[in-house]
Amino acid sequence: MKVSLCVEPFFPGKTLLDKVREVKKYGFSVIEFWLWDYGFDGKKFYQGERDIDTLSQLVQRGDIEILSFLINSPRIDIGGSLVDKQDRERFLSRMEKALSIARKIKCKKLIALSGNYQQGLSVKEQRQNMIDTLREAVRSLKEEKVTLLVEPLNSWVDFKDYFLDSSRMGCEIVRALNTPYVKLLYDIYHMQIMEGNIIETISKNTDIIGHLHSASVPGRHELDRGELNYKNIMQEIDTLGYTGAFGLEYFPALPSAESLKSMARFVQQTLDSL
Repeated sequence: MKVSLCVEPFFPGKTLLDKVREVKKYGFSVIEFWLWDYGFDGKKFYQGERDIDTLSQLVQRGDIEILSFLINSPRIDIGGSLVDKQDRERFLSRMEKALSIARKIKCKKLIALSGNYQQGLSVKEQRQNMIDTLREAVRSLKEEKVTLLVEPLNSWVDFKDYFLDSSRMGCEIVRALNTPYVKLLYDIYHMQIMEGNIIETISKNTDIIGHLHSASVPGRHELDRGELNYKNIMQEIDTLGYTGAFGLEYFPALPSAESLKSMARFVQQTLDSL
């Protein structure tokens, strides 16, 4: 099972490139980040282009692999909303830019967020708006051979008013599109908060799950904390024949270096037991 790490929460104050170089020291060379034009200082986003050219050089040399990054973000209102058809062109234009960056860094997966619930529109209308926008996106995705990952988030703790807050609806949307270029990003942390029933849900939807994210519940910290048995979850996922990556997207409760050492051991011990 390939394991990836989202570098954004680590080493606050460092650039994306420095974060990538730091996490690689602890064995993490399959990388995810959030936005190409906003950094994250550990608490908030700040505007500024990241050094994609140098990142591309690291990829070309084989030093790292970029697994995914975000197209849009409801937290800072960038990239448009999938549930609002007035934002369709805004989202699609943003996606084209993301595809050009993905090509440069050999990234084959992009993440799309639904945006927040729109007052005055029914759930059915907003769901259909998502499907319609994503359907328009498929042509470009197919040309670039890039998969778009649609991600449900929790609306109870972290993203109040976020529209797509259930895996059930996420799966319905992906199945309605019926294309290998749009799949579900199943975030175990978010869906444990909203639904639970993690292993059963994954087992019924392995055909449309393109990626997994993980963090402890509560707290969104290291995987060996909280109420989830991640060793058991990873073992069960392995037996299901899941072929995607298992992403670590957590906020370290420990200092960054100490946390990464701990999680590198945890991951290796778990993978050795598969």
